[in-house]
Amino acid sequence: MEAKRKESEKMNYIVKKADKINGEVKISGSKNAALPIIVSTLLFKEKVTLYNVPYISDVINMIEILKDIGCIINYENETLNIDSTKIKKKINSKYISKLRASYYLMGALSTRMKCFDIDYPGGCKFTLRPIDIHISSFRKLGIIIEESEKIKFSNINIKDTIITLPKISVGVTINIILATTISNAKVIINNASIEPEVIDLIQFLNKAGANIKHKKRKIEINGVEKLNPISYTVMPDRIEAASFLLLASCIPNSSLLIKNVRYDDLKEVVVTLEEMKNKITLINDSIKIDSPNKIKGIEKTIAEYPSFPTDLQPILCTTLLSASSPSIITDSIYPDRISHIEELNKLGGNIYFNNGKIYIYPSKLNSGKVYAKDLRCGFAMIIAGILSSEYVEIEDFNYILRGYSSILDKLKSINIRIIAQ
Repeated sequence: MEAKRKESEKMNYIVKKADKINGEVKISGSKNAALPIIVSTLLFKEKVTLYNVPYISDVINMIEILKDIGCIINYENETLNIDSTKIKKKINSKYISKLRASYYLMGALSTRMKCFDIDYPGGCKFTLRPIDIHISSFRKLGIIIEESEKIKFSNINIKDTIITLPKISVGVTINIILATTISNAKVIINNASIEPEVIDLIQFLNKAGANIKHKKRKIEINGVEKLNPISYTVMPDRIEAASFLLLASCIPNSSLLIKNVRYDDLKEVVVTLEEMKNKITLINDSIKIDSPNKIKGIEKTIAEYPSFPTDLQPILCTTLLSASSPSIITDSIYPDRISHIEELNKLGGNIYFNNGKIYIYPSKLNSGKVYAKDLRCGFAMIIAGILSSEYVEIEDFNYILRGYSSILDKLKSINIRIIAQ
């Protein structure tokens, strides 16, 4: 299956020009919710069952990490059973340095162990993403940390703390929650992330007996003694849903039904698509998009939820190359997330970055070879392929498998021709 491909294996796929997108796509479970929820099962000393867990390489790698730690795991048909009753005292897994979300282990293991060493996290390198706010937050909680070839945690004794984050961070918010849910402390996070994936984690933990409250950008964690074994269904992936909505929007007179979505998580995406002159219809847990003959250029600022997501910025920029007028995109989260610009310009795209803004001009893309330099850049290159004069060859396609479940089957089901090289 797609996600079982070796991460080191270089994969090339050719995506051919598309004249029309039709059909439906069922959205898988959320990558960005599943990963921290999977790690949070380390807070339990019993079996936990998770449903709607996407079959992607990031999830497979996280499962391998937990197995290396000592968890007993069974994963089949998007159902994941994890028993973390016994874990090893020494943390050693080659997958930690391959996966950005492995930094969640720092918070979860702070609950299970008084002292441990762990490798630095890996993942996409689209911009510099240090873990300094994670480290400083752990120290404010009363944890002693030494940084060298590995990160050493010791003398873990969580204390009552109020932490005001210097900037909103999904990862730091989640790590503080993981480190403090089981404790004798009351911890408040100000300027916290309220992304739907963070709320999904909180709902999961509260269902298991945690005492976590949230209001606006304030999260209050009242530590509990233990969590109870439960089953839980991971939320649908709003980024995958939006990726396919944007893909359909750039091909004239296309119609696509996106199933298994939560509209509330996608409000700003829907507003943006309507600004681009797409017709959006809400049908229960589905969203239908009918694209115009030509989408309209827009100005958009990327910011924290509930604003337009930074993960979609490369995909939005690529889509807007097919617009009838210029666009300006400002990414206030990751201003240097611009790996897709060089790749698009190789194909004749007229897109450039200047003074924190991305300027996009209507462009006809040529055929050629590009690189999926990271997960979302990779999906952007798929869109480049369907917009091209004939085809685009995407190198390092394995990056895309990190976050899009059954991506090849889903693309083929909506009339996109994609061929392995």
